[in-house]
Amino acid sequence: MIKRFVSVILVLMLTGCSAGCGRNDRDKYEYTDIRTEAPKYADMHIYSPGYGTGGQPRDKAEIDNMLAEVAKNISDTINATPFFHWIPYEQYDEEIMKLIQSGEKIDAFTCFSPIAYVQQDLLLDITDLFPRYAPKYYHELTENEIGRDYLYYGSVDGKLYLMPYYGFNNPRYCIVTRKDYVEKYAPGGFETMEDYGEFLKMIYENEKGVLPGDVNARYFFTAYMEGNGYYIEFSDYFLSRFDEPENIYAMEQTSEFVNAWRLLSQWHAAGYIKREGYSNTLLNGRLASELMPMNNIENVLGQLSVVDAQFTVIPLYMGSKFLINTSGRGLVITKTCSIPERVVSFVEWIHESQENYDLFRYGVKDRNYSLQGDRVTFPRSVKPLTTWFAADYFFDIRYERLTPNLDADLKELYQDASFKNTVTLRQLYGRYDDKAEENPEAFEELMREYDQIAGMIEAYNANMEKFLTAADEGNFNISPGELAQMQKESGVEQILSLYRKAKQFMTGP
Repeated sequence: MIKRFVSVILVLMLTGCSAGCGRNDRDKYEYTDIRTEAPKYADMHIYSPGYGTGGQPRDKAEIDNMLAEVAKNISDTINATPFFHWIPYEQYDEEIMKLIQSGEKIDAFTCFSPIAYVQQDLLLDITDLFPRYAPKYYHELTENEIGRDYLYYGSVDGKLYLMPYYGFNNPRYCIVTRKDYVEKYAPGGFETMEDYGEFLKMIYENEKGVLPGDVNARYFFTAYMEGNGYYIEFSDYFLSRFDEPENIYAMEQTSEFVNAWRLLSQWHAAGYIKREGYSNTLLNGRLASELMPMNNIENVLGQLSVVDAQFTVIPLYMGSKFLINTSGRGLVITKTCSIPERVVSFVEWIHESQENYDLFRYGVKDRNYSLQGDRVTFPRSVKPLTTWFAADYFFDIRYERLTPNLDADLKELYQDASFKNTVTLRQLYGRYDDKAEENPEAFEELMREYDQIAGMIEAYNANMEKFLTAADEGNFNISPGELAQMQKESGVEQILSLYRKAKQFMTGP
């Protein structure tokens, strides 16, 4: 019952968010050593989704070498060798359950939510183990709203099952551009899409042979709507306002959508932006700027690390309130694990220091990465761990390193964009996810109504995809009025009626 609730309603909603800033006030917290001598040696088997051929990472040999070095570092304390195993991501959930039930040696595995596995009685309750064997990391998580939300979403029925990562699913969009362009044409930065448009205009008029911007239509409309007081409620195209949370709107029915459409069409007509092909990129210097979600910038910045030019990231709409997702991800321990204390201690070790984190995240220094001061570099002489995706489940913003060609304050900027003017879904609505258990009959009725209009929702989404694809190609033949009429014919009013009823159900008394 609850599983269906999560999959149909909560997955449609944006789950989770935050509004406080972390502290490193550890002096008031007393820590005690759990062991005074190393335990007997053991193997530690951890599973994670794989994305390469057969699910195996291309860098497996280098990853195994790094894990061997980790084992040496923890031999006097945890005294275990971590072995990571990969399952193709398409088969992950099914295969994990089969492996545990078959008696295969599987101590822990990475995931986004423990709910489905708890329902299968596969996971160990770590409510007491986590604070006992990872006291410093547990304490850090309890010190701010994001960490507390991660612990909340890693729990089921009040019991903790998941040790979360310490990253932020940053809700804002940003502009990535060369620092010298900002210094010349926008020294005061920019806050809104209109400000960004002025920057594009200056690049167009002064930097010949350079395309001013790459702007994805979906990113653009979402950023514009959220920057002007809206937050996504049930899907990408249905939103509420922070100053009017009791209502819900279809995107195409708002005046802000019309203004956004007009602005984007003007940029295309003026030649400021173009999305066909990939001949103009930040990497080759023929693109001046790119709009992207802040939680996606890591890959782009990694690619730009080989370029000599200095780059900067400018978050948009820092003065506006945003809803932030705090559903998290991390590591869970199986009930069949014979060394749960050491698995938890291993997580503590990763998050305990910059040195430990560097080894686990980046590999062996001067073999997998190099340092230039406190900046991470990847010269041709090293073999970077480019497919070490399991590390994402242990991410820690405190220890992430920047490349030399990025602003020194980028990490602080990223945290500000996550913490400032952000709010969680639980802060907005309280314990909304308990409603299905409290009123199962009303919930079942909502599910029946949802099934009845599923075809309408599919038609509505198809119209939006058609509109956005055309906009990406610079085709603005479908006006906001025409789109609104198309969506009216698809059944948008019936969709809105159900979403309003569902919102009342989840937020009402």
